[in-house]
Amino acid sequence: VTVSVLYWLAFGSHQDTTMGGCESKDATKWTAADIPDQAGRVVVVTGANSGIGAETVRHAAAKGASVILCARDQKKGEEAAEGIRKKLPTDPKPGPIAVETLDLCSFDSVKAFARRAEAKEGAFANGIDVLVLNAGVMAIKEHTTTKDGFETQFQTNHLGSFLLVGSLLPVLKRSTKTPTVVPVSSIRATNGQMRADSDFDGWFKGTTPTYSPEPN
Repeated sequence: VTVSVLYWLAFGSHQDTTMGGCESKDATKWTAADIPDQAGRVVVVTGANSGIGAETVRHAAAKGASVILCARDQKKGEEAAEGIRKKLPTDPKPGPIAVETLDLCSFDSVKAFARRAEAKEGAFANGIDVLVLNAGVMAIKEHTTTKDGFETQFQTNHLGSFLLVGSLLPVLKRSTKTPTVVPVSSIRATNGQMRADSDFDGWFKGTTPTYSPEPN
């Protein structure tokens, strides 16, 4: 999955397939070593203090991109960023990694993040060129709701990211480097089915006896 994300980070964000002389390859034959120079681009990665998100941050920064690592917990984000910096090569010079707090379970947090980006505060001084929607949760054992009143998994994986993209569109549109949004999903989604008789209101509120956070 990490390779797929990086593939679209590099090639999906450009209208041509040469990317500075590097011909695009089939994603199954492509590795992170094929990523061209990313200097001058600002890449935002949500859910980036571990897993796929952290790897995306590492490879993007290694290719010179200025990366904004997003995490729900600022301290965990800072610790993750420091660990990634220690793994980066010194030649060529890697891009800087900044940390921003972002909790998709909170619409207020998403809106505050977007306001900082719109105002070009701190790490957002040079705008945003690429937004990688990596954050997500799954397999929540019990029904829980956010303070906004939505089922936790639904808000984190869908509503929060939807609001984030919509709120950042003005910032992305100002990019001069072909603005790109890279959504990350799970193969588990292929197991799900949309049933016409589903009690969606009950599912989101937790009143449906058959509540399950995973595809049935």
